[in-house]
Amino acid sequence: MVEPVPKYLFRIYCSLWLVFEDKEFSNDEAAKIIGRGERYSNQALHYLKKSGWLITKGFNAVDRRKHINKLVNPMTIIKMIGEAGGKSIVLEPKRDKR
Repeated sequence: MVEPVPKYLFRIYCSLWLVFEDKEFSNDEAAKIIGRGERYSNQALHYLKKSGWLITKGFNAVDRRKHINKLVNPMTIIKMIGEAGGKSIVLEPKRDKR
């Protein structure tokens, strides 16, 4: 199941897609593209995976701590979200009302 993501994750997904498209990549390679530090990048990748926009293909044969990732094709995402009720692809992040 693919779920809509906030704008900041959509922008990260787009940046990664422009570089990797349907190729496999590591978290370290993604962090270089995202450019915000390893912890931020790993969290962003986690949320993309949780939302169904990223697939973890396995682990690096040399270092089992490193994941091998692959992005879901944007057309697949659009079709799946459309089939789920036509929800928007990009949602604004929730803000606290104080």
